[in-house]
Amino acid sequence: MERGIEVLPWPAKLPDLNIIESVWDYVKNKLKTSYSNRQELEENIIFIWQNIPSEYIYNLYDSIPRRIQAIIDNKGGPTKY
Repeated sequence: MERGIEVLPWPAKLPDLNIIESVWDYVKNKLKTSYSNRQELEENIIFIWQNIPSEYIYNLYDSIPRRIQAIIDNKGGPTKY
């Protein structure tokens, strides 16, 4: 226990089932390589976020059973997700 908080052991390479990681990756890949200021960067992130295709999000939701099965098949090990 650390400062009254129980710390649980956590695998170093836990497969991530959270589809938001894929969404952040999508946004990152759409960003330009440079910006003239922070406001321009923020505006571009908002624009990209608001224009993520709905089909992309639906496909991520549809992938959840496959993601779970991949983790089961790999006994908790790394997957392509």
